[in-house]
Amino acid sequence: MSFALVLALVVSGVDGARAAGPEDWRTPAEIADYRSTPRYEETLSYLRRIAARLPEMRIASFGRSASGRDLPLVIVATEAIDTPEEAAASGRAIVLIQSGIHGGEIDGKDATLALLRDLALGKHREILNGTVLLFVPIYNVDGHERVSPWNRPNQDGPVEGMGFRTTSDGHDLNRDSLKLETPEARALIGLIHRWRPHLLIDNHVTDGVDLDWTLTWTVPEPPQVSAGVGAWVDEHLTRAALATEAAGHRVGPFVSLRDPLDPTKGFSSWIGEPRYATGYVTLMNRPSVLVENHSYKPYRARVLANHAFLIALLHELADDGPRLVRVVTEAEASTIALGRSGAPPSQVVVRWREAAPTDTVKLPIYDWTVEPATTTGESFLRYKRGQIREIEVPWVRRVKDDWTLRRPRGYYVLPGWPALESRLRGHSLRVSRLQSSSDVDVAVARLDNPRPTRGG
Repeated sequence: MSFALVLALVVSGVDGARAAGPEDWRTPAEIADYRSTPRYEETLSYLRRIAARLPEMRIASFGRSASGRDLPLVIVATEAIDTPEEAAASGRAIVLIQSGIHGGEIDGKDATLALLRDLALGKHREILNGTVLLFVPIYNVDGHERVSPWNRPNQDGPVEGMGFRTTSDGHDLNRDSLKLETPEARALIGLIHRWRPHLLIDNHVTDGVDLDWTLTWTVPEPPQVSAGVGAWVDEHLTRAALATEAAGHRVGPFVSLRDPLDPTKGFSSWIGEPRYATGYVTLMNRPSVLVENHSYKPYRARVLANHAFLIALLHELADDGPRLVRVVTEAEASTIALGRSGAPPSQVVVRWREAAPTDTVKLPIYDWTVEPATTTGESFLRYKRGQIREIEVPWVRRVKDDWTLRRPRGYYVLPGWPALESRLRGHSLRVSRLQSSSDVDVAVARLDNPRPTRGG
């Protein structure tokens, strides 16, 4: 790429198109006026350029995709930290910011490129205080390269095209955190267990409900996470959301309508099963923030909102990261104690469900009518752009246990299941083989009338 001799300075909530110096530091998306997002090699080239200017930044690979591409990992810390051991010894809050788990939902990549560029130019340096930042700018690297303007027809840009949702062999990486069927998921879960981040931020783009928020978010709530973790997240996410609003971007909780034909019945926005990356880390007593930018908003607006939100949230970590480390460590120690030999019997939740709504929120949704679809005849909501209805609706954000089992001391698996053993090791679980026969008392679990689930 050739760069014009122009320096573009970026402030939170303002794009980098303003010239003020001898060298052009605009991101590729900014240069393209957000009509396009950089391809894999162009993204890596820009990251290398930033790294040459930012001594605290290192670029590594945490694995390879099914098509053989490196999975890039960016490490940023004010001291020489290159390994998980060094990060843990530092006592700092480790934050993993992941983008592009679905190749077409790539706002987070361009937002993090702008954020890293800002750091290289000396801006927002305070967010490095007390933190180790890990960036996965493109997770689904193979899907990222299958570019077409028709991959997400309900998404407003980038108009010159975006990547594809699944991997090269058709896997959805955001449904593979438990199955570990893909090399990408095995690499990411391995990274999470090696680095053990205290917070995961997962950048997505959502469609469906047409509303006036540009960025939406959701987080796990107690008892999915400990009360201490939940309190930290609630306090600091509230501040980050207010700061993002102050920067000029409307934000609110993620919206999944309880009745797809009647928004007045409210919506849900809870973190679901551990097959999702954001749900997986809750098994490790870690919080996550799921970012869902609104696909009907222009690409420029979505990237700028994502950029402002990340800066605001990282400011909160810089101010209070040690408390997050402490509450996560305490939650982890509490769980480990429940499984120790001699510990009193306890229950483990294997399935959660939504609790009755206890909150309401004012939803800025566009006015709608219910109409039959031309192709299928099924009813759908047709929105009236420009006519916003602010309606007070129930907000489901709490969860309760739906199925619990007595916490086991371990599991015995019959021989002849190497794939199962491989999956368990992929989750960093301890697996050992009995060297001789022995008699033990066990409880047997069997699947009873298993059924596939739809959607999600």
